[in-house]
Amino acid sequence: MTSLRWLCSLLAVCALGLTSARAEEKPHPKLTPPPQEDHVKLEDKHPEGEKPKPPDPILIEAPGVKGALTVEYPFLVKEYFLPSLSHLVGRKVKGEQSDLVEMVFENTGEAAVTLTAKAQLQGFSEWAKDTVTVKPGEKKSINLTPVFKGDLSTLAEQQPGAIEWELLTSDGKALATKTLKITLASRNDMLITENLDDFMAVFVTPNDPVVDEVLSAARDAQLIEAFDGYQSKDPQQVAKQAQAVFDVLSKLGLHYRSATATYLDTKDISAQKVYFPRESVVGTGANCIDGSVLIAACFEKIELKPYLVFVPGHAFVAVALDDAETDFLCIETTMMGNAKEDVSSFEDAVKSGKDTFKDALEKKEVAVVDIAKARKNGITPYPYHLKLTTKDADLKKRLGLE
Repeated sequence: MTSLRWLCSLLAVCALGLTSARAEEKPHPKLTPPPQEDHVKLEDKHPEGEKPKPPDPILIEAPGVKGALTVEYPFLVKEYFLPSLSHLVGRKVKGEQSDLVEMVFENTGEAAVTLTAKAQLQGFSEWAKDTVTVKPGEKKSINLTPVFKGDLSTLAEQQPGAIEWELLTSDGKALATKTLKITLASRNDMLITENLDDFMAVFVTPNDPVVDEVLSAARDAQLIEAFDGYQSKDPQQVAKQAQAVFDVLSKLGLHYRSATATYLDTKDISAQKVYFPRESVVGTGANCIDGSVLIAACFEKIELKPYLVFVPGHAFVAVALDDAETDFLCIETTMMGNAKEDVSSFEDAVKSGKDTFKDALEKKEVAVVDIAKARKNGITPYPYHLKLTTKDADLKKRLGLE
């Protein structure tokens, strides 16, 4: 999350940098905001300060083995496992490593014991395995993360699943086993809670070839000569790059698409179905968060610094106009579909983004995900984007360039 101090700085400058980027003033289409219920929710339905109850230990007593075993599942939210975060399991994220299954064994016996632990995500991974020796009176952690199969990227809908684990003696006798029934969310499901907002960055996939196609299409359509990031050190040039991305997506016929239902929305959990950039471009539709992650992916690819901005019931994108992050633009992404052949709605989109941000900031109802910071914290893009759809984007054809 980003501090209120930073947000105030963003508000003060988010409308700067457009003067020289604008073309001749032209009339703009009227903004008709999409229905409020179609937008991403921003609330954490868990009571403030509530922490999960530590698991009760499993008491183990067998020939030559006596102890207590605790087992936790750090990547489960309630009973849900999110495929969109599967590539982060077992990696260091925000300074901490979290695994699929984390065990702690306390040896309360009188002799050292050698134990083998195994775990898998049933049907979607290999078995992870580790062997440890625990001295009397000692506690040892056993962290298990299996190699996941790319099949998780095919989950378009949620389905039942299971995490299996076993604790064995050195000669292979089972001391404890469990098959934990869980729900596998779809690849597009993302929970909307205070602690998980930063993980929206996984949907920003700058290295998907479709992002290169979008940028290439902008150059082919002569919307801009080159994308040079911050090399010019000119905020106006950066604003022109932002406008070129916005305009080419508008010309490609990207239209507003209502949020697709996710079956994770319950009294305990708020969730949003988020489409990856490839899915939005190929499908020519995006809601507020889909359009935001798509534009953010394009900005990240050309080495600009994008941000996802969340306010109650809505999301949009912002971008730094300089490498030092002192000037910014807020862009209302749902206005991409308002563009016509000879009319650009980019200035209106910037004004709308600024106004929305200002209103939310005054009410202290805004959260910002800094994509560059998320990357430094280990939140990398979802790597299986090429498996999301087999359809061709046909961008040049859609722009009439071939």
